[in-house]
Amino acid sequence: MTSPVPATDPGLQNFTPPGTSDLRDTLLRSLATNGHPMSTADLRAAAHERYGNDAAPVVHEMVYRALLGLQRSGEVRRQRLAGRHTLWSLTPTGKYAAAQAAHPPAVDD
Repeated sequence: MTSPVPATDPGLQNFTPPGTSDLRDTLLRSLATNGHPMSTADLRAAAHERYGNDAAPVVHEMVYRALLGLQRSGEVRRQRLAGRHTLWSLTPTGKYAAAQAAHPPAVDD
């Protein structure tokens, strides 16, 4: 199996992909901010913007797996369109989770 980051690119050698919970929070916030259903490709682009252009691109498969996890937990709903196109939208549970991700509770020192 090959590495997802080419070793010849010195700018990406130390790249660590976003953690699952961080990516899930980013997807929830993107859907909440946008206010309407988004495609997997649009959500991938939003996640890439979040992690910056210096990082390796967030790949479609990572985003899709995170979205399936959010669907299983009842936080997003998948809408099938014609062909292979899919749109994702927040459920009421997802709206609550997005609000929590945007404003995590304060931690007392």
